[in-house]
Amino acid sequence: MEREPDYLIPRVAEALAADPRVSELELDVELDGDTVVIRGDVPTEDRRRGVDLVVEERFPGVRVRNEVTVLEPSGPPTEEEVP
Repeated sequence: MEREPDYLIPRVAEALAADPRVSELELDVELDGDTVVIRGDVPTEDRRRGVDLVVEERFPGVRVRNEVTVLEPSGPPTEEEVP
């Protein structure tokens, strides 16, 4: 990998937070050998796919392992009976 890891990791995290396809500040970006590993939770499958798209577009040639999880919607709380 040509880029310095200390430089690459924050740039990837910043790109993921800034891009509207992902817009996630809480994703964990790490380096495992020559592969950028991204972990965390997102609300939709579109945002999960956006992780790959952003890295491919902004950092061509960088290997990425997307371990991001899509959170299951919890739905509205159950109604409480009023006596």
